[in-house]
Amino acid sequence: MSNLTVPNLQLATNLESIRFMDDAQSTKAKLGVKQFSTPSSTFNSTLRNEENGTCESGQPPRKFADMSGDREMAIFGDAAQYLRKSEKERIEAQNQPFDAKTFVYVADAKELYLKGIVQRKEGKSATVQTDGGSVVTVKDDEVFPRNPLKFDKIEDMALLTHLNEPSVLFNLKERYAAWMIYTYSGLFCVTVNPYKWLPVYNPEVVNAYRGKKRMETPPHIFSISDNAYQFMLTDRENQSILIT
Repeated sequence: MSNLTVPNLQLATNLESIRFMDDAQSTKAKLGVKQFSTPSSTFNSTLRNEENGTCESGQPPRKFADMSGDREMAIFGDAAQYLRKSEKERIEAQNQPFDAKTFVYVADAKELYLKGIVQRKEGKSATVQTDGGSVVTVKDDEVFPRNPLKFDKIEDMALLTHLNEPSVLFNLKERYAAWMIYTYSGLFCVTVNPYKWLPVYNPEVVNAYRGKKRMETPPHIFSISDNAYQFMLTDRENQSILIT
């Protein structure tokens, strides 16, 4: 799946809002505390910890706890496959060959962006062979670096090495193709409407998210809401969640 054509998606038209969401510092200045989807009482401490390079556990920020094994995900029941990649898929991605100098995205008039491999560079242009087999020559500013394959379908796009437009779009598109409709983007939870019922709201899913920190579970609206509820109980302060 090397292009961006996915039924019912309008990712390209929503790109400006996605780009805006990924700039946490700019968003902080423009919106202030109350409009983030993260519980508002924790926003200031979260940013303060990020500036210091730590989180509540003292570890680097925005790192998800390693509860990603198939055995640990069993508590989600049938929803597990719609929430996180399997161990097999992660291992296969890590073992695939990858060259950071030649693996790129290239702009395309029809598909917006395509995956490809740089064949050669001459001056300010590059010749790229796309995954579809075609060979195109484009300007340097139409070529974008790709992230290592282990980052495919990443749960938090703020962790991407290269946070560019095609990386965001392809990540959302590939997660959507696997019916993983929830994706974190820093402090935000991005949701793509599947236009079908998915078993990600069953009682066992509710129980699996109850009382868990955001970094301990896959992206889900249940995590956002349960964290807001837990912080309301512990901090004894009102919480706010912005839905747009």
